Amino acid sequence: MKTWLSYNWLKLTAILMALIAIAVAFFPIYSLPYVYYQMLNWVVLGAALVTASHAHEYNRTVMMWVFIILAVIFNPVAPFYLNALQWHVFDLVAIFLFFTALILLKPKN
Repeated sequence: MKTWLSYNWLKLTAILMALIAIAVAFFPIYSLPYVYYQMLNWVVLGAALVTASHAHEYNRTVMMWVFIILAVIFNPVAPFYLNALQWHVFDLVAIFLFFTALILLKPKN
């Protein structure tokens, strides 16, 4: 039997990291190192692929493809080069999608 936290820990980590990246944008006196954003890409990539797998288990094809697209956008191996504002928009989209996944994809017993 899977517990809720063991099923969703990677999604929660991605949400937290994206929230920190957005919060720092509003406080320009502090900046995060570039390696943080690289780690954010890796965490969101992993969480998106795991969530796509969960969506596939629940036969939610559209949700699966949405998270595959999210994984491609945050792919650190062949990255997209966007400005900071565009990345913050994608961070907000990722947060929204992961919250949606937390609500819609419950662990199976």
